[in-house]
Amino acid sequence: MSENYILKQTEENGIVIFSIVGYFGEKVGEELVEKIEELLCAKKGRVILDLSECTVLCSPGIGSIIEIVGMVVEEYNGTVVICGLDPIKQKVLALTQVTAIARVAKDLQDAKKIA
Repeated sequence: MSENYILKQTEENGIVIFSIVGYFGEKVGEELVEKIEELLCAKKGRVILDLSECTVLCSPGIGSIIEIVGMVVEEYNGTVVICGLDPIKQKVLALTQVTAIARVAKDLQDAKKIA
């Protein structure tokens, strides 16, 4: 399967927002982890992952989310809010305990309020 994706990065009020469009697999996961590491070095620990336009979330993508949540929340004591989850993504992230550590919001507007 082709890993066609777009990784958008914006910042609002000290919150860094990553929006993943398309396929969330190994390539975008690696790119996202690198960007998060750069943010943490710059002392920016408030992150939103917007998955509202993510069409496929595969195992390596889930692994990247687990790694990101671990780095930001557990190592840096920052905040990760994940938004735009459909029922399947919500269930998968709950099964992998991601939603026990990261915060979950319905949409980007709600995510900005709790980040």
